[in-house]
Amino acid sequence: MNCGKNLPPAPYRLCWRCTDHNRLPAHLLFEGLYAGLQWSRLLYKSPVVSSARLTPAYWELATRHGAPVDVVNWWVTWPAEPVLGHIISERAYYFRFSAQGSVRETSRLTYPEELYTDVESLVMRPDEVTFADARPYMDVSAEEFAAKLDLKDRISLIKFDDRIQLLQEWTQSRFQLHRALNRVEPGMFTRLYDALLLAARDQFGNTQSRRAIILLSDGVDSGRGATTAEQALQAVLNAQVSVYVVSNGEISRAAKRAQLDALLNSDAVTFNQLRIEDLREGLRALDDSEVKLAKLTEATGGRLYKPVSFDRLDDAYREVADELRRQYALYYRPTNKARDGSFRRVHVETRNPQYRTTTRVGYYAPRG
Repeated sequence: MNCGKNLPPAPYRLCWRCTDHNRLPAHLLFEGLYAGLQWSRLLYKSPVVSSARLTPAYWELATRHGAPVDVVNWWVTWPAEPVLGHIISERAYYFRFSAQGSVRETSRLTYPEELYTDVESLVMRPDEVTFADARPYMDVSAEEFAAKLDLKDRISLIKFDDRIQLLQEWTQSRFQLHRALNRVEPGMFTRLYDALLLAARDQFGNTQSRRAIILLSDGVDSGRGATTAEQALQAVLNAQVSVYVVSNGEISRAAKRAQLDALLNSDAVTFNQLRIEDLREGLRALDDSEVKLAKLTEATGGRLYKPVSFDRLDDAYREVADELRRQYALYYRPTNKARDGSFRRVHVETRNPQYRTTTRVGYYAPRG
């Protein structure tokens, strides 16, 4: 059986090819356009529908021969047809996120039709996919990053999405870390700034040991928490913690730009206008988050790493681990003896201008 590619929806034409065991290949070229949805008082052209096929699809053939079949997001599956299994049509995602105006055809998006109720809440936009979602598909995980640290280093693990959850208290045990990582589950939103504030406030005591936050994120905060970027930075500076960020922002940016370019160069710009605006907004959010991440890492004496692919995560993790081993602590007595809780700026220079220091911008004086 040879079936057509699973291509993005297009309003113009679809070449469908399907071969049955006892038939020559049958070709159907949908010419012309199907009048369809009315958006904002304008008549738009819509993709082809399942009833327009002149040859059976492979899920029809499978059903005829008694073979169970499940179809997800395939061309020309709406309205979903009865099969020996399940169908989630290509319009299930579209009507979940992109429908606008008064016309909203929600019938037969799936087969059985009640299946849509179960899958609707599971459908996610690409920009809603969290690091926890992507982690199982990455070549390098946080666990492998921990393996690059010194065995005497202690690690705690905090997950942040809808909730801020301490999955593992401070430990030197890599086994405990492995067990904690297996409890990471995806959430809907990202409360990044809340997580930074709580980590800085609750996870670091009065010890003078090396202290750092390793943040694995694209830096986008969903805005559903109680903490601003400035408040998070203040809390981290107050805890005298350096922040190192391994950002997947460049990876997300490349994916969004590719999708945006494909839509802008297609014949369906008007039809996909809502998705185009979503991608542009996602790119703006990534640009804004990168500026804030750069400010956060520079102010705390850390660094921002921006690998361009998941294959380069290993290099970023190795650099962070190496830099943590090469930190130096400088102590001095301030001339300002006031214990007023004010912020004191610190600037460190080397005699040799060829060397550049990376330090925190300052500290908060004690009170009382």
